[in-house]
Amino acid sequence: MTDSLSARLDRALQVLPRNHPGPGGAVAVVRAGEVLVRHGWGWANAERRIPFTPSSLFRMCSITKQFTCAALLDAFPDPSVLDADLRARLPRLAGPAPGVRDLCHNQSGLRDYWAVAMLHGSPVEAPFGDVEAARVIAGTASLQFQPGTRYSYCNQNFRLLSEVLEARTGRPFADLVAYLDAADKGTPQARALARLGIELRTAEQGKASDTLKLTSWFTREQQPADAEWVLSEEGEGQDLNDL
Repeated sequence: MTDSLSARLDRALQVLPRNHPGPGGAVAVVRAGEVLVRHGWGWANAERRIPFTPSSLFRMCSITKQFTCAALLDAFPDPSVLDADLRARLPRLAGPAPGVRDLCHNQSGLRDYWAVAMLHGSPVEAPFGDVEAARVIAGTASLQFQPGTRYSYCNQNFRLLSEVLEARTGRPFADLVAYLDAADKGTPQARALARLGIELRTAEQGKASDTLKLTSWFTREQQPADAEWVLSEEGEGQDLNDL
């Protein structure tokens, strides 16, 4: 890296806290597979005064959606065989139901259940876990559009996929995801999958919120006691660059 590029990167890093106000953050700059700079600023946990560093872990959030689809295709190369299972989870839906492929492509026509809960008067910071999710999903009576005709980002698409997979295979979703990394031990991708498995297992042990159940939407619901440790630097030891 040239001195000129290094100076430009330093200047860019110095203005990040001002351009992106908040408790803190972390950034990496990669060129042609080489990490040129890693930088963290502010607080990962302001209350406990834990600083952000280049090795601070972030929740994987919507990155988990692609793993859900991978686990689905690994277990069921023809996802349409699960369409009837999906339809059974929408008992009040009038008209044709979306297929499993529609859910994978965010073309289900379902309205995002977190938004629906807000429209029904739920406070933004209210708990939104398994019970609340099941109630909203089961109450679905109509779709936004005919499945497969439009795109609309919808978190419960992937909750439904993971629940159908668990029911049909008889295996915890964490096991289904963990199987995916068996062929690539030691790679960053495998470590990311391993960490996802840890998050899921922690969720299963502690009646997790939607976040750890792969809905990929953060809530302020109380997380399992071990979750903060699992996602800390002492937990899996992964860093920003692994993900």
